[in-house]
Amino acid sequence: MHIDYLCQLAHIELNEKEKQIIPKNINQIIEFFNKIQELDIKEEEYYYPSHLGQTKYNQTPKNEIDFEEFINENSKREGNYFKIPPILKT
Repeated sequence: MHIDYLCQLAHIELNEKEKQIIPKNINQIIEFFNKIQELDIKEEEYYYPSHLGQTKYNQTPKNEIDFEEFINENSKREGNYFKIPPILKT
């Protein structure tokens, strides 16, 4: 494994001690992902952290938004431009 090349790609600098540790960590990560790939998760339910909203993953398609209706309700036209409320408050 070419640690110097990986460091260059990642734009990081490591000392010699860190360069000796990295290959072991990378190998452990690769082994972990290989184990994940062995799992058959096609029939499993997916859950997300509660702070992300709905906790159970729902594969039903969302209702499509009518773009024209959305723009008309949430913006004002000024010539050929749409003026929308600011996203960030200053």
